[in-house]
Amino acid sequence: MPSVDWRFWLCDSASMEQIAELAVYTRQLQPQLNSGGTVTGWTHLLDPKSALVQKHKTALRTDRNGKTVWSGPIFKTNETSQEASGNNEEGQDQLQITAMGWLQNLNQRLIHTGAEFQSMLDGPNGIAWQEENGAYVPIGEDEATTLAYSATENPATTDAAIIFDLLDRANIDAPTGITRGNIYGEPVQRNLTLQRLQNLGQQITQLVNVEAGCDIYVDPVTRQMHLFGPGASSTPDIANGMGVDRGEGIRFTYPGNCIQATRSGDGTQTANRMYGIGQFGVGRADDVTSQSNLEGLFEAADSLSDVVDTNILIAYANVEVTVRAYPWTIITLTPRGLTADDDVNPGVPRPYDDYFLGDIVYERVDRGSFQVGTDDALQQCRLFGFTIGIDENGLEKVSQVQTTYQGLGSG
Repeated sequence: MPSVDWRFWLCDSASMEQIAELAVYTRQLQPQLNSGGTVTGWTHLLDPKSALVQKHKTALRTDRNGKTVWSGPIFKTNETSQEASGNNEEGQDQLQITAMGWLQNLNQRLIHTGAEFQSMLDGPNGIAWQEENGAYVPIGEDEATTLAYSATENPATTDAAIIFDLLDRANIDAPTGITRGNIYGEPVQRNLTLQRLQNLGQQITQLVNVEAGCDIYVDPVTRQMHLFGPGASSTPDIANGMGVDRGEGIRFTYPGNCIQATRSGDGTQTANRMYGIGQFGVGRADDVTSQSNLEGLFEAADSLSDVVDTNILIAYANVEVTVRAYPWTIITLTPRGLTADDDVNPGVPRPYDDYFLGDIVYERVDRGSFQVGTDDALQQCRLFGFTIGIDENGLEKVSQVQTTYQGLGSG
């Protein structure tokens, strides 16, 4: 069986300097697209290194075959000690650890405006930030209780520009551990008004989840935030965001190299007629094919109160209805464990080696009414999450590969 050299390092959250290598058991990684993801496991309480683990102050860094694939601060710990009894002859002394990706730090920060933000800008941390990064140049209109971004007044106001501005404002208040990285592709213009003390991380997530919003990836080594907008991928079928087409060699089949397949459909967000409501007008978009195929009209509206350009409202409605015209479909597969004949017909794709978040992989499910793709035409699906369990010998077992074919053709 192929095994992998996994290492789990305890690091200082501020500097990312290594503190110690931890012996971690029952290890599980759950990377998620546009989310920090989590890493869980336990270490022995009687191991002196366990005393070095501190919530927030320390972080986990996970290395796979010498390459860092994930990092994030420790948010949860649970200590359990139980004496030996019955079948538990050695007793139990465990420190359970849950580390969360760096984006979780932003979910625990708020948006500050007006005089309050100005005092942060003039404070010691704000001054230090400007000495390192240059004078802060706002792209939004900062009022006492609101922060307004207007692409109508400033065409350079894109979702990526707003995300980086919010990140800068958070770091001016106090370091988040995350810094600006690169912007790839052509991010979309946005008009947005935020209220004082809104959750900063949640607002960034909302910008990401809007159709044509940027994908976010925080490098686990540098902790730079990179943003991927429309045109960022070299694969035309990925209209916006990170990832590449891995080709039909990277396939998941049931029956075949998977032991379970699940398809979940959610029609609660279906919208085949969409309205964008601006300050003075309304933009509308219809998907008449969806209305006919679904034999029904499903309407939705979003408020864009600062937008005055009807063309922007129409464009917004069009991109929203494109992705919401049909019920959202999620396919989750459980691949077989790796075997000695892994290279044969066609084997089991391996995370990080064969696929990563945002990539296009290929699927075939043939089970009665549950049909995905055909033998002659596999279904393209975009991967947005997976779960890996790692045993003590470094053997990986992927228990979930989460994908969707939304926006990549018919299902």
